[in-house]
Amino acid sequence: MAVTTRKSTLSDAMLKRFAERAPGYDRENLFFNDDFAEMKQAGYLACAVPRELGGGGLTFAQVMQEQRRLAYHAHATALGINMNLYWTGVAADRWRAGDKSLEWRLTGAVKDCPLQFLASQITPSSASALISCEDIPSSSPYT
Repeated sequence: MAVTTRKSTLSDAMLKRFAERAPGYDRENLFFNDDFAEMKQAGYLACAVPRELGGGGLTFAQVMQEQRRLAYHAHATALGINMNLYWTGVAADRWRAGDKSLEWRLTGAVKDCPLQFLASQITPSSASALISCEDIPSSSPYT
């Protein structure tokens, strides 16, 4: 059986920058704005979204491998981004099983819409890193 290797969404250069910024985020009790922006740009927020919907198509095990790499370099960033990855992962698993009721969450992640669950981390200085999302249906409990 041939073994295939997958290119990581989080490059070594990104992880190095995250590691350099981590002490400052911790010391100043700041939201990880720069890390978040880089992860968004790289498509990491949609890494669990099925490829059919424009995401990275990573499995649960692959996402956890990426998270372990991230946590090694920037533990608080990994913890914070887990809020997004948890819900996109659940939605992706349900979507793959035939339940399309959370497809709005998956397409929102691809369209650069971070989860509303990050709201607990928003401060006036970090709000510029987040964008609003118009794709959440009005019937959603998250609006």
